[in-house]
Amino acid sequence: MNTKGVNFQPSKRGQFSAAVDIRYTVEHWEVKAEVAGVRSVGMTWFVCTISKGEPENWDLCKSTELWGIPGKSKLGFTAKEGDHLLFWLGGRGYAGIGTVMGEARVAKRSSEIPWAGGLARWSYLIPIRFDLEVKQPLFIGFVRSHQHETDFTLDKFQRGFAPVPDEPAEMIAERLRLRSADERAIETSQS
Repeated sequence: MNTKGVNFQPSKRGQFSAAVDIRYTVEHWEVKAEVAGVRSVGMTWFVCTISKGEPENWDLCKSTELWGIPGKSKLGFTAKEGDHLLFWLGGRGYAGIGTVMGEARVAKRSSEIPWAGGLARWSYLIPIRFDLEVKQPLFIGFVRSHQHETDFTLDKFQRGFAPVPDEPAEMIAERLRLRSADERAIETSQS
């Protein structure tokens, strides 16, 4: 088996290097590419953070089915249709699960952006679908800038949109599904 690392620059606008693993097998070529560690195998989940200071953005995201990416971050372009989302409400916890419904796009007019700050603050929009919302968010605390059950670092929550490893994200999603089922059962028993 031959393995070789290769650096390349895909465009003049956003230059970056990528590590490419090439393995030859008798049946076929297998190519695995990781672009600057942004999207790698096992990262089809993203954490979407609503700031504690702007809780009204949660309702705006739900009503418009859009997620806004602030500033010059290119992380939105790593999300692909079908990727999964965990929604974190600052100071409250995980409040839901969603799905990316299409590629990120650059906002052209302020009227496309439902949040305060317009084009000066929000550069990209991602179409999303809300799959599940819990009434009582699932709070998991931080120890020394790491979320103790997921090992997600605090900076993932400060970016507004960041890729996270699949395994801990799926664990959170399952806990949210169970919480949602419990909330529905309680609601049904009270009616």
